[in-house]
Amino acid sequence: MFRKVLKHDIKSILNFWLMMTSTVLALSVVGGLCFRGIDLMSGNQKLLPFIPLLMLGVFVSIIAMSVYGVGTVVLLMVRFYKNFFTDEGYLTFTLPVKRSTLFNSKLLTSFIYNTATAIVLVISATVMMGIAPGIGDSATALGGVIESIKSTFEWIKPFMDKQVVLWVVLYSIAAILYVLVMFVHETLLIFCAVTFGSLIAKKHKIIASVGVYYAVETILQIFWSIVSTVLSFGIEAISISHTVEAATEVLLLLLLLILYYVMIIALLACLYYKFAVQKLRGNLNLA
Repeated sequence: MFRKVLKHDIKSILNFWLMMTSTVLALSVVGGLCFRGIDLMSGNQKLLPFIPLLMLGVFVSIIAMSVYGVGTVVLLMVRFYKNFFTDEGYLTFTLPVKRSTLFNSKLLTSFIYNTATAIVLVISATVMMGIAPGIGDSATALGGVIESIKSTFEWIKPFMDKQVVLWVVLYSIAAILYVLVMFVHETLLIFCAVTFGSLIAKKHKIIASVGVYYAVETILQIFWSIVSTVLSFGIEAISISHTVEAATEVLLLLLLLILYYVMIIALLACLYYKFAVQKLRGNLNLA
């Protein structure tokens, strides 16, 4: 049943998401061409009046990427809200499916779309830099970035050994885990805010949800300030003591940061499953 619900949730916004994706990819090409056009026209006095138009194209392309990332989140949240807390919810909760299954499907769907959106944004930026002119001897901006990476690698190559390579791999894995955990954390936080806001308020549920989100976010920020202070003292103590390798300790601190967000995710999930899911039927008067 979970597979069927997940398939339905993915398909429910797929067409709109694909439309946004194709638009942002097309605009990334337009942005790259506008960059190249500005470079070509800058030396021609007759074509200078067209440069502001090309700059507008670049601006629109960059804004489109930002809107695309935010738009995916908004699209997922609107779908979540409509599916659970509007008239559509009456139909949703008549299905012979557990409420936790419905919620888990929404959470996994959001994770999939957010990850896909991040990948598309990387591709879009790469396409734009691949078309945009480079600086100096580089034909494109992307070529310049690649050359910089190569030169940096050549510079550190004499210092590379198995241990350094191991550190690079471990840090890369930790960074990827951190990004993925943050995706889940932010999605779950928004879902919980929408749910509790809708449970608290009979009217103006969206406003209540925004209030709950910022209230919880403020509490988490205060708690994070305490945790980050402790971690900062830990790093300083390491640099003073020199009792262990700094790279080992910094990696440990990064893993502790990931563990911190995993704990927050577990706390939010516990609050949701133990409270909100049980209250959905009665408080929202759903069948």
